[in-house]
Amino acid sequence: MYYTPRFALPDDPILSSAVQMLVSAPVLLVAGLVLGERLAVSSWSGRSLLGLLYLIGPGSVLAYASFVWLVSRTQPSIATTYTYVTPPVAVFLGWLILDERITVAVVVGAILIVGGVAALLIGENRGDAARPEREVDENSGHRVSPP
Repeated sequence: MYYTPRFALPDDPILSSAVQMLVSAPVLLVAGLVLGERLAVSSWSGRSLLGLLYLIGPGSVLAYASFVWLVSRTQPSIATTYTYVTPPVAVFLGWLILDERITVAVVVGAILIVGGVAALLIGENRGDAARPEREVDENSGHRVSPP
């Protein structure tokens, strides 16, 4: 966060997120190797490679690009609600695909999380009526706060 305002990133949020990931990936790889992490390529399996490709593709590139795009077009408090809904979705998919157990505590937690996100969104929508409309920058298409 310290360096972010000091770098000129592309106006296109998708291109911006791609640049950030392409720069950070090699830096993190080198940092991991310097700190003692080792790549045991001989122990990789087809299943682990498929998992890695999933984490790189939809799990990172698509998700982060979508997040950056959404943040540029709406309020951050609304854009970040996906972080609260992700765990219940993951629990549901674990139950559906991997036959994991769902306990009463898990169901109650999921209901509380989804209810909290719904309350936040309802509160944001009510608050929008009191706020001045945000203008859209003609060049970038991003919303900007009124002066």
